[in-house]
Amino acid sequence: MRRVGFLTKAVMLILIVVLSATLFYTMYSYSAEQKARTQSLRDDAIKQEESEKEEEEAERIAAEEEAAKIPVSISCRGESWASDGNNREDGWPALLGIIMEENNVNAVVSDYTWDMSGSLSQMRFADVPEETVNEFIDRHNKNGLQYVRVETVVRDDLEENYIERNDYDSIPVICIGYSGGYGRSSDELIEQQSVILNTYNLQEPATNADENSSEETKYNDGEMGISGKYLILGHLPSDWTDLENYENRMRNAWGDHFVSLNDIEGDVLSWEFREDVAETVYDKLVEMKYLEK
Repeated sequence: MRRVGFLTKAVMLILIVVLSATLFYTMYSYSAEQKARTQSLRDDAIKQEESEKEEEEAERIAAEEEAAKIPVSISCRGESWASDGNNREDGWPALLGIIMEENNVNAVVSDYTWDMSGSLSQMRFADVPEETVNEFIDRHNKNGLQYVRVETVVRDDLEENYIERNDYDSIPVICIGYSGGYGRSSDELIEQQSVILNTYNLQEPATNADENSSEETKYNDGEMGISGKYLILGHLPSDWTDLENYENRMRNAWGDHFVSLNDIEGDVLSWEFREDVAETVYDKLVEMKYLEK
């Protein structure tokens, strides 16, 4: 009997060992399978993420290549100082287009200038509402302004000179003020410039990347704080305004967007002057990263 009991215990012990080994093997196999499955899921997730990044990068490159095919559109307004006041083939906007072509820049220049027109007429030429322009006219009449080149009415040949606009999404280059219209008040001229500027759908602000840094900083938008891509040109006759105060006020108002033309020598109706204006504008457009050489 003792022998039988011993054998029974031995068999039970063997069964326990076998069952334990089987359970351990099963659990080990299950754990290894789970690890393999988890790793496989991780690998699939990584592959999916890499694939999505590759697709996004491919889409970005394709978008940039497509955008590069679309020419940058520049809209010029104000004075062009064309030789006969009406010849769009030799004003500075036309010369700007030639410079861009010579430098293989993918850009087009739209000439919406109207020579010998004061800032009030320029506003109407840019489709600024008549009631807005009338507010300036009323202000001039009320103040009894008698200065040379101060408008109290809009030119009566607006309709025959008007050019239908398709430049709302262009980069505006505004050059008003030479022919007056703002009562010799720099603040009023700035107000009128901003009124014309706001008729555009300004493009995203440009950034200036430091050559020694990967960081990019916005250009200074001045006190006006209008972000986007645009230029404000300034050139006034020295015999009827304080150029130093005028330029200081313009630079404070428009920051890096302001371009002074007062250092350009010569008659404004000369070819050399218009060529210098075109080169100055081109250099500024490149400097502000609105154009790429």
